Amino acid sequence: YELKVDSFMGGILSLVLPYNLFNLSNRALREHREESPDILLAAIRLVDPRLAFYAQVSQNLPPNSAVRRIMEEELKRRDEERAFAEEELDRETSEEELESSSDSECSCDWEEYTDDDDVELPHSQQPLTDEYKFIVRNEQDYRDLKAVSRADSGYRDGERSGDHTKEVMDMRRRLEMGMGGRGRRAGQGGPLSNPEKANLANKFFPNRRRHIALQNSKVFGCNYLQKQQQLAVSSQERTIRFYGRTAGKFKLERSIEAPNVGWTILDFTFTRDGENIAYGTWNECIYIAKLNERSLYSSHNDNSDVDWTSIQVCVGNRNSRLAVFSVRFSQDEKDILCGNSDSEVYIIDLETKAKKIAIPAHADDTNCVKWGDDNPNIFLTAGDDGLCKVWDARTLDPSAAGEPIGTFAGHRDGVTSIDTRGDGRYVLTNSKDQTIKIWDMRRFSSYDAINNTRAAVARQDWDYRWQPCPAMRKRPLKPLEGDTSIATLRGHSILHTLVRARWSPSRTGHRYIYTGCARGDVVVYDTVEMRPVQRLSGHKAIVRDALWAEDANEIFTTSWDGGIGMWQWDERRVGDEQMEKIRARRIRVVRNATREKRKRRREEGEE
Repeated sequence: YELKVDSFMGGILSLVLPYNLFNLSNRALREHREESPDILLAAIRLVDPRLAFYAQVSQNLPPNSAVRRIMEEELKRRDEERAFAEEELDRETSEEELESSSDSECSCDWEEYTDDDDVELPHSQQPLTDEYKFIVRNEQDYRDLKAVSRADSGYRDGERSGDHTKEVMDMRRRLEMGMGGRGRRAGQGGPLSNPEKANLANKFFPNRRRHIALQNSKVFGCNYLQKQQQLAVSSQERTIRFYGRTAGKFKLERSIEAPNVGWTILDFTFTRDGENIAYGTWNECIYIAKLNERSLYSSHNDNSDVDWTSIQVCVGNRNSRLAVFSVRFSQDEKDILCGNSDSEVYIIDLETKAKKIAIPAHADDTNCVKWGDDNPNIFLTAGDDGLCKVWDARTLDPSAAGEPIGTFAGHRDGVTSIDTRGDGRYVLTNSKDQTIKIWDMRRFSSYDAINNTRAAVARQDWDYRWQPCPAMRKRPLKPLEGDTSIATLRGHSILHTLVRARWSPSRTGHRYIYTGCARGDVVVYDTVEMRPVQRLSGHKAIVRDALWAEDANEIFTTSWDGGIGMWQWDERRVGDEQMEKIRARRIRVVRNATREKRKRRREEGEE
């Protein structure tokens, strides 16, 4: 069917929580139901395209709700198709497995059978299809980045992240013989160098998701407090929860209520010692608190509340609603940097609780801010104008507008997040144009490139918050003239929210770039091998944030399905080549069976 959803219905259904769909007017839903159930179903899919999530949503709807009836019909149809596919699989798989055990090579390609929505692989590493790309824009600059990544991660030609068994045994034997790590002379001994440690850690890539908790609302951000061994997460329940590690498992230890939250906690941050917290929301203020100081109104054994201090950073009016999208403490913990929906960036003095600097940084919302790696005066900002700007606080006059020391231009839509590699040289930006770009701090963009980016952003005619991504955005486009990025990474999906992307920590040699995805995945790109290497799937809705722990080989994920997960390396997930052949054939059988079922249904409908 050719589905058309009017802007009002599509916008309303996509902005509300899936758990609060029952709050919509039943009368309006019945009218749309009678007019065309396909229209309503298409609008619901804009909220969450994963049909597997409908069952959980429908349980919270009234029995006579039109939305619930449509969801149950869809679930029933999907169950019938799944049952038929399983019967076909049981009938044909045994013969396929016996045949594959005698084959010397796998007769099917992983990528060929993984683009069907009806095929669900186990919650682990998913094969990557052709849509995932690592496109080098500047060969010379990329060779420099590759050389740095190779040196920091201890990479050797010909090895891959999953090729670990022989390498680990060889390294262990050398250490026991007193030969030290790779590249040392015999008898030299000694501990492993940082690149050798990184090389070893990268051979045990996280591949299995462990469930930490399931909340009753969308989960947005996460932070890991290394000193306290706690994972902190924020959600739409206006609560920041702290999960502590005990015997390798995470359990809820503390919950803090956040005051004056509008819609959700958009971003929150901690000082390096984990003692102070700050957050921003749809509000004109930022809120800060000391975690080790209990509120005067809480009981002696109650750690749920702290004394929050509000600092007004922007002034709104009746016709506008302001938000603080991003907050970051400075390295010396004396200032806090925040980006807002009024396009400005503020530096707040924590001692006086007053603005030190106010900059009209962007032509639209400022979505993300970040302090530099080593220099406490350098900070970066990025926004919906598609630009990422680098600033030096020493050159800014509190009473004047100020100019950045450089700008990165090349995206075709707004930037959702920025991160630095940790060496003061390389920067990444994640964008609504469905790409990640890598930049060199020594090579800024020209004035013409900035104008080209502004023009490209001005031509956008879709709203990522509730509309599906235009088909043209899923294909590699010719770079904008003047684009100075080193490489462009594409394949992940940015929809509905400001999805985060980051560099992997120093324990991996900063070798990887990983990002959340609107498909419920975490996609990982390798800056050495110049390719996407992993797709960690398991969530049923958008993965808004992901965080690779600095002191452990773990990736934490927070999703709009309410789930909080932790990815670890599991030896049981490391299948041999034979198991990969069997699994690939199973995917082919399920896909063919599903196609036959659909074909039969269409023929019956025509009759």
